[in-house]
Amino acid sequence: MLEITLAAQGAFKAFELLKKGVAAGKEIEDMSGTVKQFFAAKHRVETEVKAAEKRNTKKDMLVGSALEEAIDYVEEQQRIIKMEEKIKWMYINAGKSAVWSRIKTEQARIQRRRDLEASKSKAKASEDEALIRDLSLIAGVLVAGAAITGLILYLLLGS
Repeated sequence: MLEITLAAQGAFKAFELLKKGVAAGKEIEDMSGTVKQFFAAKHRVETEVKAAEKRNTKKDMLVGSALEEAIDYVEEQQRIIKMEEKIKWMYINAGKSAVWSRIKTEQARIQRRRDLEASKSKAKASEDEALIRDLSLIAGVLVAGAAITGLILYLLLGS
């Protein structure tokens, strides 16, 4: 949970810098580094939530309050979603709605590509596991066949 909180704090700090910059009269496009920092921190929060969900073992599930953990996850994510919405409106209010639209379109395209690569990688790993299983089965059958042949020859010739 600490990792999630730290990542969320990075998003909050970047958002505050962005908000102060816009209030001081800076153009949203001139603060693209801060916008990137916010979205990088948002990505870290999402990654940490997924990692925490994978990390939770049965022992971990019995320690602490599940409600407390759920509240932490949901509240952090909701705050970040609200901040992202405010960033969108910063672009729109600056007359840059087309830029925001292109950003979101590009984000969707990149995410689709990443998802496709992940599914290909997962399918490849699954194929590799199936191949190893099949080769192990064939090797087992060959060893068993050789053992049975050896036993039959021993019984026929050894007698």
